[in-house]
Amino acid sequence: MKKVVFFTHGKVNPYEESGMSRVVYYRAKYLKQFGVDVEILSVWDRIKKPTDFVRDEFVTVKLFPRIFPSSEITGHPLLQYIKENASNIGIVDFHLMWFYDKIPVARLLKKLNIPYVVSTHGAYTQDRLKLKKFKKVPSFLIYERPFLNSANGLIAQTPEELTELRNLGVSSPIYLSSIGIDPKEIELGPSSLSFNPNKIKLAWVGNITPVKNLHNLIRAVGIMENDKRSKLELYLIGPQNRDKKYFTFLKELVSYYKLEGTVMFLGPLYRKEKFSLLKEMDGYIHVSTSETISLAALEAMAVGKPLIISRTSEVAYLYKYSFFIMVEPWYDHIKWGIETFMNLKEEERKAMGETARKVAHELFKWEKVVKEYLNILKNVGNFE
Repeated sequence: MKKVVFFTHGKVNPYEESGMSRVVYYRAKYLKQFGVDVEILSVWDRIKKPTDFVRDEFVTVKLFPRIFPSSEITGHPLLQYIKENASNIGIVDFHLMWFYDKIPVARLLKKLNIPYVVSTHGAYTQDRLKLKKFKKVPSFLIYERPFLNSANGLIAQTPEELTELRNLGVSSPIYLSSIGIDPKEIELGPSSLSFNPNKIKLAWVGNITPVKNLHNLIRAVGIMENDKRSKLELYLIGPQNRDKKYFTFLKELVSYYKLEGTVMFLGPLYRKEKFSLLKEMDGYIHVSTSETISLAALEAMAVGKPLIISRTSEVAYLYKYSFFIMVEPWYDHIKWGIETFMNLKEEERKAMGETARKVAHELFKWEKVVKEYLNILKNVGNFE
């Protein structure tokens, strides 16, 4: 069988907030366990010459300098590497939205008759296009959409994402393959924090950026009646330096609504620390304006936590399982969702959490997900 090659950016750290890195890592890990030859090629801003980075026993990343438009004329070590190894490549899976670097690679693959797919990671939703729209809209029209339409297939995470792509004029075949969780990675222990047992505790985990819609979440808490708000604690977990202007704005909102004892920014937590905190929560909240269900939400489900989640997180296909309260991504409806959650009896929340655990472990285990993903690659690629 020929190689499955992933093309991405960075060192593919499965424990950071980047969902894209975690998807690449776990797809590569489990494909290898299924006997598939896998290679990860990645561009990284911090190197000047190619180097191998050994992540662990499962994953090694071949790092290359960034690729710029002139690379097709002057040559680039990554393009040369692909030419030299073309006969061993069965398919390339791109995880590199909004980076020009992929365009010379995609052109070369077409010349070499090597099929490629694109894992889109919810990156082309209308709200994402509106962010930095004076840059993204021209980029989408000039090179992103042609790149997508030249692909042998796209891999979307949800049916809703498929619809978004079609509405943007994408004509390539679209396949569905969800993100996943690895039960072996869930380490539970006592949390280093203490919590008030008389309060309803909600957590959110991720990168603190505008698309996560934390401003509407904080406003929702801010307009709650005092008797409700006094019974709530909200923990926001994630690095605070990705968008410093936005983080400052959120802190100002907390101050404006006098929520210092209700909304807490904890900074990033990883692995055992993160899971130990999630275990102590009553629920998990995810109210993004445009995003597929997050890996952090799946992790909360895996430890038995019910969700409050926005419809725009593309979870309608999971509604029948009844483990979440679905809200619109606006502060007034988020407020309704939180209050509805707080009004549930403890046994009702626990029942929802147990359902969430079953859904996570039965539908979203990486081992199951990657088997389905491999069937997509075999349908599209050239492994003979």
